[in-house]
Amino acid sequence: MDKIFLVREICLISCIYFFIMKPYPIKSDLESDSIHLVSDSLAGTYATTFFDVARQSGFTAQKLASLFHTSLKTLQRYFKDNKKLDPAASEHMLRISYVYKQGKEVFGSVASFEEWLEKPSYGLNGNVPFKLFETPAGVGLVADEITRISFGDLS
Repeated sequence: MDKIFLVREICLISCIYFFIMKPYPIKSDLESDSIHLVSDSLAGTYATTFFDVARQSGFTAQKLASLFHTSLKTLQRYFKDNKKLDPAASEHMLRISYVYKQGKEVFGSVASFEEWLEKPSYGLNGNVPFKLFETPAGVGLVADEITRISFGDLS
């Protein structure tokens, strides 16, 4: 009877360790700060955010504008007039900004991250990660894949 009790105790301790004590993956800013993402999106972000992301990412503003299905000229006019993007475009831009931060951290440099963004990814069903940036859901898929890579799932 004591052996069965001991086995149960060991199993219980193992379960407690696995489910409670084991460190969970660190959430990206995108997940852990979602309430701020929503409030910032609803308030709208200035077009300067778009150009900041373009500058930090190394992609041309034209290429980044293509993700928003809008012309670079429109974004430049918003910048000049100090206008805010609508909530949907603001959320999309903030999500991309968070993923760039995450990608730079995981890949070690913007150049390495951008190289990965341009190649088909097995973990994304053969899709090119940058192409998935066209929708907020796609940005989330890329963020999830980067998280998996950070934990050793090299896709």
